This record gives sequence, C-alpha cells and structure tokens, in this order.
Amino acid sequence: MVVRCVCVGNSHGGLGVPLVPARGLGAAEASDQSLAELGGALGARFIFSGALAARALGLPGMSPDTVRGFRDKELMKERVRAAGLRVPRSRRVRTEREVREGAEAIGLPLILKPIAGAGSADTYAVRMPAELNAALQATRGVPGASCEEYVERAGIQGMRSSSQAA
Repeated sequence: MVVRCVCVGNSHGGLGVPLVPARGLGAAEASDQSLAELGGALGARFIFSGALAARALGLPGMSPDTVRGFRDKELMKERVRAAGLRVPRSRRVRTEREVREGAEAIGLPLILKPIAGAGSADTYAVRMPAELNAALQATRGVPGASCEEYVERAGIQGMRSSSQAA
C-alpha cells in the first residue's frame, strides 16, 4: 500500500520537514506507514523515537542523526555554520553559572531558549542585566539551553521579554 504524503523541503534527511501523511492513518494503514513518517504525524517529540525504530526495522525515514540536528538548536547552528552560513553567536548552557558566563561573553541583548524547545516555549529576550535573573528563574526546569546573540528583525513573534517571565 502506498500512503500519499505531503513534504516540505527535502524528504531525504537534509533540510526540510519530515513526511506527514496527507490523510489520517487508519489501523490498517499504520502497519504499512514508515515509523519515522508516523513520528512526524504524532508530533516533534516522537520523531527521534520514530527514526530509531525505522532504522532498527530497516524502514525509510530520516536518520536519528538528522533528527537530532533538527531538535538540538546548538547542533543545528553548528551544522549551518559548517555549511558557511552566518548564525548568531551562541553557547550551550546547562547551569546558572554557564548562562551568566554566556551572557558575559555574548553580551546583551541575548536570547535564552531551550535546546529542544518548540514554538518559542520558555524562550526569553534578555535586554538588561536585571532581566537575566527573571529569565533564569523562568527556565529553572529546562535541562539545557542556548544562550545566543539577539538579532534584531521585524516580524518575530511569540517571544516573551524576561520581564514577562513571572
């Protein structure tokens, strides 16, 4: 059985969005559907598991390494930088001390966001030193983050100021 899919970008594991079924999956169709593609249909948190399962079962789909590059913001920036494109200066941070060191090295304003977040959740613009404490408090449960240079652009939505964190 062939399942018709919609794909944005490159479906071969390069830059692009994983394949997503064009119609809902019924019980009979699920057995014929690539698990990596099914992961895309279920949401971003299942894509890595789907890629691992697809690899183990010899099914088509993105490799776990490619998925990791989409989910891990610092790894994504490293790969884009290696391709010769400019990305904001950034650091992977896990502790309050690392965030403060990153803020010192990068300077203000900066963005503090989860390594594997989505939809701007737990993402804060820090424009003044006092806002850094609020951003640290608001992201206390985040296991890993990216502390990065703030790039001023029109049309960015969904980001909260750290003064809105509490």
